[in-house]
Amino acid sequence: MSWWWQKKLDEDEPPRSYQSVALVVGVTGIVGNSLVEILPLADTPVGPWNVYDVARHPRPNWNSDHPIEYIHVDSKLSPLPDVIHVFYVTWADRPTESENCKINGKMLRNLLAVVVPNVPNLQHICLQIGPSFHVRHQAMHSARIPPASIFALTAVG
Repeated sequence: MSWWWQKKLDEDEPPRSYQSVALVVGVTGIVGNSLVEILPLADTPVGPWNVYDVARHPRPNWNSDHPIEYIHVDSKLSPLPDVIHVFYVTWADRPTESENCKINGKMLRNLLAVVVPNVPNLQHICLQIGPSFHVRHQAMHSARIPPASIFALTAVG
């Protein structure tokens, strides 16, 4: 993401005149909040992006100045024909792996059951789990998995 640090795209890259539209699920977390800060910028690749976001919690005051449309999960999702990308960056942590699989699988299935019929132009879903998930599993399997390989898995995709 050198464009981000430089605050500009490479000079040889032709300017893009179109706008991508994203639905960010999990905006109150670190990754979701970072996405809604970066995507609307004019120099973001294939941007600037129009962003809708969804969260289980009320909209926090610290991101009220972002140019996004906030949708609380208790609200009914209306059709979003302009959305082409979904960034799913939420996670509910439970004490056991079985509980984690159950609750997070249910959240993703519920989201897809609502998004698929209401987002007719959907092209891409990005599902992200962060290092905290892998670090926990590293502790469980540390005798069998070298630490570097766990983080290499998160970089793929």
